[in-house]
Amino acid sequence: MKVFKIFSKRSCPYCSAATQLCEENGLKYKKISLDGNPQLLTEVANTYKWHTLPLILEVVGDTEKFIGGYTDLVEYLG
Repeated sequence: MKVFKIFSKRSCPYCSAATQLCEENGLKYKKISLDGNPQLLTEVANTYKWHTLPLILEVVGDTEKFIGGYTDLVEYLG
């Protein structure tokens, strides 16, 4: 089963847009809030060399594939 992991913050309009895009396309997703968790934000930013939000991964089974941000998700689904 494919699930998109969306690392996000409440104040981020692109994070909300990514969530909405998944909902509109009937895609399963898990939203991980980074609000109040600067340590996790730093960890995922350094792990994926991505320093903006959202940070989106596609998870199939035990395999995670880095997608990027909102516009990358739009292109990926295109």
